[in-house]
Amino acid sequence: MSIADFNNSRSSSVATLTSGSYTAIRFTGSAANTSVRNEISLEFQNSSTSEPLFLNKVALSVFDIDKLTSTSSYWDDNVKFVGTTQSNAPISGVFQTIANSSVINTNGEGLRLGTDFNCGSTLESTCQGSVVFSEPVKSVKIIYTNTNNDVSTNITSRIIDFRLDSYCYQPASYEITKDDGISSIGTSSTTNYIIKVTNNGNTPLSNIILKDPIVTGLTKQDNITCDTTDNTNTCTTAPTKTQLESTSGFTISSLATGKTYSIKVPTRITASEGSTVTNTATIQASNLELKSASDTNTVTSIFSGGSPVAPASCPSGHKMFYIGSNPPSYTPKETLPIGWTSGELEKTYTFNKTEFKLSFTNIVNLASGYPSSVDVTNTTSNALNMFHNSFRTNIDHRLTATINKPVSKYGFVVQDLDANEAGQYIESISLASPGGVFSRIESKPFQLSNGNQTISGTAWDNCNTVSPCNFNIDWGYKSAQTPFAITHGNPSVGSASTAAGAYVVGYSDFYFCLAPPKLIVKKSLSASRVNDTDTKRDQFEIKVTGNALDANTFTTTGTANTITNGTSDLLSLAESTTYTITENVINGTTLGDVANYNATYACTNATTNSTTVMPTVAMSYDATNKTRSFTLANVNYGDEITCTITNSPATYNFSGFVFNDNGGITASSSTQYDTSATFTGNGNYANGVFDSNESGIYVSGLQVRLTDCSGNNLSTTSANPQTVSNAASTLGQYSFTVLPNVLLNKTKVCIIETEPNTWEYPIDTTADSREVTLASNVYDYKTEKNTSGVITRNLDFGELKSQNATLVLKKSQYVHQCNASLNYTSIGDTNDPNTGFSMNAANNVKPGNCIAYKIDAYNRGHIDIVDVQIKDILQTAPVISTFQLPKPTGNPSNVYQSSNTSAVMGNNGTIVSDKFDLVKVPTATTVPTKASLYFNSKYGTTTSTP
Repeated sequence: MSIADFNNSRSSSVATLTSGSYTAIRFTGSAANTSVRNEISLEFQNSSTSEPLFLNKVALSVFDIDKLTSTSSYWDDNVKFVGTTQSNAPISGVFQTIANSSVINTNGEGLRLGTDFNCGSTLESTCQGSVVFSEPVKSVKIIYTNTNNDVSTNITSRIIDFRLDSYCYQPASYEITKDDGISSIGTSSTTNYIIKVTNNGNTPLSNIILKDPIVTGLTKQDNITCDTTDNTNTCTTAPTKTQLESTSGFTISSLATGKTYSIKVPTRITASEGSTVTNTATIQASNLELKSASDTNTVTSIFSGGSPVAPASCPSGHKMFYIGSNPPSYTPKETLPIGWTSGELEKTYTFNKTEFKLSFTNIVNLASGYPSSVDVTNTTSNALNMFHNSFRTNIDHRLTATINKPVSKYGFVVQDLDANEAGQYIESISLASPGGVFSRIESKPFQLSNGNQTISGTAWDNCNTVSPCNFNIDWGYKSAQTPFAITHGNPSVGSASTAAGAYVVGYSDFYFCLAPPKLIVKKSLSASRVNDTDTKRDQFEIKVTGNALDANTFTTTGTANTITNGTSDLLSLAESTTYTITENVINGTTLGDVANYNATYACTNATTNSTTVMPTVAMSYDATNKTRSFTLANVNYGDEITCTITNSPATYNFSGFVFNDNGGITASSSTQYDTSATFTGNGNYANGVFDSNESGIYVSGLQVRLTDCSGNNLSTTSANPQTVSNAASTLGQYSFTVLPNVLLNKTKVCIIETEPNTWEYPIDTTADSREVTLASNVYDYKTEKNTSGVITRNLDFGELKSQNATLVLKKSQYVHQCNASLNYTSIGDTNDPNTGFSMNAANNVKPGNCIAYKIDAYNRGHIDIVDVQIKDILQTAPVISTFQLPKPTGNPSNVYQSSNTSAVMGNNGTIVSDKFDLVKVPTATTVPTKASLYFNSKYGTTTSTP
């Protein structure tokens, strides 16, 4: 350290002066009068870097302070010392008394000689003025003038000697503080921590590592800023949340001497009510020790806000409920008289649906007829009185109040808590419920003890209505049904068994406060966002509207399913007003569609017996604005409403089964051609519906796929195509989950069943492809029935084994002599094919004879069979058969001819029927639907070649 310079603007000469062991600087200046200002500037600097140094306890002296009025040259010196602090503020030196000195301090205006004396040229203590600076300074100015007191002739020059007496060198040093200015805060509220790093040393600092780690119960918000209230702050760019919480921390690149780096860190309280959160920040620089600063808050109810108690009044805007005879001039309020029945130990006061209950318990030594609301002459007035004999006891009664709503304040007045003249009783009250305070106790002396939780009268100090000693007991916020309790006793030094008179205490002016209805809205997300990329990420904006609310909107932050800003401010509402809570989705500046998410909500009210209409119906969707909303109506004072909206991506789900549509009938060759009521009377058989007596089908290779109806498989969160389930509980099931953005602008999808090459269920009772029309706000697609039990959507695939096929063909034959005028429909069914149509074999048919055939087609199932087409090939071995006249005449509904030209008379070939439909078994019958096909053939005479 060196003193770099002594600046003097009017110096004619500077020299040193030594007297004994002291050395001073002699300054010879120009004429000194009130119009000429003479200064000596001392700048304290680091000799290697020229950076300013701040010296502590700097002490300086000036000599040769003269006052001379007895000669022709008069003068009266005035000297001031002004330093510059770390904050660049001016500071005056503190005057020091010097032995034998005649220098006086003129009320901070300077130092001057108090007597008429011409100082000599040595360092005389008579003319010495000294100061010490109470704060570190980086420079000092010595300013001197002539006061011109009684002076008629100016002098031509002056001599001032000054000396730097002592100082303390302050090494490199820093400190950190962290504070949010409060000691308690409501859970889910936001507080601002101010973190300040100060260079309080003598050298500039660099590369200070600032860390503010993650703390359980606290969540930093993203909008960290520089603290604009700190006028020495060098912060221009605040760190990010990530930087502060990282293991490497945030680097403060440089910090000049006397400067600060100060930031404001908004933080949301996520800890639960009743807990304590401590938040610690640290700094570390090279060659300096690690330093830390902590702030601790107790966490209160979300609705309390951590407000301090203000005795005997309600917070602004809160409603007062008063029990007594002298209500304050406060609005809004409701009042009731004490109205106590003597001797009763409890009473409930009802304000509409707000209940206030007072009760006395733990009672000893109580006079008959008490409690009583009758005034005690010269003692209490308009109070609820208790009258005890004065046995020594710590508790002679307990007074407890409970209120069925959360209160922001509760309190009452205590009258006549005193002692008698002899000190044989001394009344005391102790707070039995936490959070209470004694207030307005200035009228009489009281003794506070037990950490200010007990108040007692003082001996020989007795109270009366002329000289009262009333005071208040008050509590701050408490939730509904919290007991507010005090105990009263006589812990005097008198005998514990000998009465020495009696004493009275009175309680009056009970009041409690209900806050305006309060609301907080929370947001949660049960699964990842639909859009979650850096260029497009869904966030949720929640808004509460009604009665011109302030600060009523918040927007979430976070990624995936993490919500890092998911709570509104605590909102004060107006009584009997309806409010609307609305949510929408935004992607940066783009409005998203909340319909991409399912939403549930739950609103709870901590207040019992409230008449607020809590929402019960689902949130309504506004397709134009792409929002959802619900309402709260008729909110009341004391309501503490918490509404949580939970979203999950509104994924589309498509599901169904591949099932055996057999109605529970086992496939068997013995019943393959059965058209009896076994099949026709079983309404579940072959009806296209997956009934309770049927089972799903699993076969390796049996798959279902979801497409865009143009052959392209859609992107799903599950496999596509997928093999149906082989689990017992979900046998044959398929299920596709699709995110909304996949189906954006699509109106339909198709579900297609793909059967394996080797397949034992060749009969379909439903189509293998389903087209599904997408409906607005419908996300779950599966088989559904209406209230009448009618299928409105069927996404199941029905299958049958061959033996259980719904189409049954029965073929019969009639042998005849080639009657060209044969009438097929007139031929009956017999057992002998020579006498009518028979399903029995025709034996010994003579060559050249004819065989007429009838094919009966039956629908034994409960779904229509459409586009049936029957083919029959005439035999070629052992003899060749040919088509023969007659063709069937007419065209009755149950007779079909082939329009196929392959059925040429006289030729061998295949007869192909026209397509026809077979409707399902008629309702309320067991008769299968039937159609018949006829044709005639001539039995050949020539054996075919093998």
